[in-house]
Amino acid sequence: MYFVVENNVVTRCTEKKLSKLQIPNGVVAIDNYVFQNCPNLTSVELPESCKKIGDYAFDGCNDLETIIGFPNVSIIGECAFKNCSSLKSVSFGDKIYYLPNGAFLGCKSLKKLEFPKNISYIGCECFKDCIGLEEIKMSEIMEIDNNAFENCNSIINVTFPENLLHIAPNAFSFCDKLKNVVFKNNITEIDEQAFENTVRLIFRASQNKSTAYNFAVENKFVFIPTILKPEYREVTNEEYETLCKGGIQLKAKMAGNDNMIIVFDKSVEEKVNELIGSDTNGK
Repeated sequence: MYFVVENNVVTRCTEKKLSKLQIPNGVVAIDNYVFQNCPNLTSVELPESCKKIGDYAFDGCNDLETIIGFPNVSIIGECAFKNCSSLKSVSFGDKIYYLPNGAFLGCKSLKKLEFPKNISYIGCECFKDCIGLEEIKMSEIMEIDNNAFENCNSIINVTFPENLLHIAPNAFSFCDKLKNVVFKNNITEIDEQAFENTVRLIFRASQNKSTAYNFAVENKFVFIPTILKPEYREVTNEEYETLCKGGIQLKAKMAGNDNMIIVFDKSVEEKVNELIGSDTNGK
């Protein structure tokens, strides 16, 4: 073996020029800095027993492309895979709940990220300088911390989940190609520098009482009201015209008898009721 195992923990690397790494079953953790700057390492295979990867454990492994068994890991240390510039993909399992600071900073070959429901926090600079990253899928992320996706200049679209509460300063700064951002709730706190130097943004969120709307207006971004929580109602042509004149964003189709079915976002239901009355007949 090219490493030392003590008390079921990999504690030291004895050969920095290794190209493939297979950790034996029974190992529960890889200690801090163990495989840092192994320039020829291309693949890592982790056993089901391995639950923790320490701080800077694989930092600077520029040729590392694949990690097998990663979904079993429940704790990733800070900067664990920093500057693994050849790493092409990461598959997170259901045992990990947060991603720490700098964990994948500078992983330039990452193309796609999908965060399962169990991950709620993305740390500072976690994916900073991942310049090849094109797609992000978030399930139940609650907080995106400082500089988390800074300089990820291949991302075009981001849809934030309904659970999201906070986007910290510079989280998406210098994302040159980022164009469309969609918010699924009305309360996400957006720091005033969250999208610093990302200039061509189109914000999409519900029409009423939206922090995304306020942020877009204050920063002179384009805002497009979007139906995220649809409400349906049958209305008359006259009621339809009243809603349009009242500035309600809606879609409509004919329902017969000169009536139509409309769909609007639940966030404006109160205003709809003010304009044409409540749907007491369940139309």
